Amino acid sequence: MSNPSTPVTMNHGPTGRKGRRLGYKRRMLIGTWNLRSGIENQENYEMARQTLHERQLDLLCIPEAAKSEKGNERGPNGEALYWVGPTSTERRQNAGVALMCSPYATRCIISHSYASDRILVVSFALLNNLTLDVIAFYAPHSSRPASVRKTFRDQLSSVRKSISRHHFVLELGDANALVGSASPTTPDFHGALGTQGKGNQNAAGKAFLDDCAAAGMCIANTFFPHKDIHKYSYRGVNTTVIPGADPENVLYNNDFILVRRSFLSSVHDVKVYRGVNGISNFTRSDHHLVVAKLKLKLRAPRSQAPKRDHSLLASDPVVRTRYQELVRSKIAHMVSIPDEDISGTTYQQLSDVLLAVANDILPICESRLLQQPPPSPLLLELVANKKRVLETPSSPQRRVALQALSKATKKEAACCRAIERQQTGADIEDAAKHHDQGKAYRLLDVLAPKGGSNWRRTCSSSVALKDDDGGLLTSTGDQLTR
Repeated sequence: MSNPSTPVTMNHGPTGRKGRRLGYKRRMLIGTWNLRSGIENQENYEMARQTLHERQLDLLCIPEAAKSEKGNERGPNGEALYWVGPTSTERRQNAGVALMCSPYATRCIISHSYASDRILVVSFALLNNLTLDVIAFYAPHSSRPASVRKTFRDQLSSVRKSISRHHFVLELGDANALVGSASPTTPDFHGALGTQGKGNQNAAGKAFLDDCAAAGMCIANTFFPHKDIHKYSYRGVNTTVIPGADPENVLYNNDFILVRRSFLSSVHDVKVYRGVNGISNFTRSDHHLVVAKLKLKLRAPRSQAPKRDHSLLASDPVVRTRYQELVRSKIAHMVSIPDEDISGTTYQQLSDVLLAVANDILPICESRLLQQPPPSPLLLELVANKKRVLETPSSPQRRVALQALSKATKKEAACCRAIERQQTGADIEDAAKHHDQGKAYRLLDVLAPKGGSNWRRTCSSSVALKDDDGGLLTSTGDQLTR
């Protein structure tokens, strides 16, 4: 380990295309592992570092780190360690939390902060100017006073509220709570709890789930089916009477990986790994390693610049002549440049000239939003009813009502889309009769924005195209030609 007094110097890298971005075209592996005596022990620290590299983890959360105060340091192989804990005069056992980052993830770090002696926040750069906020936490044990647990939950809720809703948020750590599993007789806490959890649910678990539901978080462990041995992450002593259970060997699941519901589709799997690095039977810890596999599903950034009507260059001679004159006048000084001296910079200058002239000459295309008809009154009523049902408490009746409303909403939306496509097809026919190619192409783009294959599927399934004499075209080739 390096000197704790030496802070980590972060290299955020360039902001361009080749800048470091966590999760860029690669899968992320995120883990949490509660080591029994913390990482102040040199053997435990080496074990955590070895697990980070052998398991190829990007991030490893270590609850119950047993380190005092707060700080960060760099490991021998380039990994970074952030930790927070109580002051040196207080008891460090059963307290503190740490986050170990791989060398690649270390170069993507934007900032870090310490919310309390049990909560640590580290921010990473993602693709498309997005940010990944990782919250590492270690909740007080259920045997601690209720006021201590309530203070921790309030601090965690405050951290959640301070993060932008557009950020990708992960929460890793030991909640010291039993959440159980959702079922027809057990509420799902507004989607915070899945149906693949194990065990019972206690008071601490219900309070934790209520906070998750209010913050829009969900426990990813409970959404993926696995064998029971790959769901339980902790072996504890049976302090309460559980029929049929060994009082000295009871399995629990309280090491969780949480994610925002809007990004749950980016989580591919969450699994408990037993016998990490050949160490089994809890010789290093009474907890097992929990690993989540993520691959970000990000929407491509949309250009904010308005689109120009380039079809006028082909249909309007006056606009075409003016466009050519302006382009010639702006690039006249570039004509004398020899071919061997033309570089990428010159081509970029030429592209900028063409774009500037187009913005000065060509008008802005009509907005697509103006071409879309308003939704039907029935669809608006169904959406309003669904919102009202979502505000009601979780119950089996609420779930049945939501399923019925969702089915009716999808059916009505499909009818509205079919009517819209038929109207768009009629508008294309009208534009073709009036030889308005620009409008026809714009409508075609609205009808099938992804190109030929989507257009073939759309026009052959729901749009009626006719020939010049008014006859219906049924052949796919004739429809594409039309």
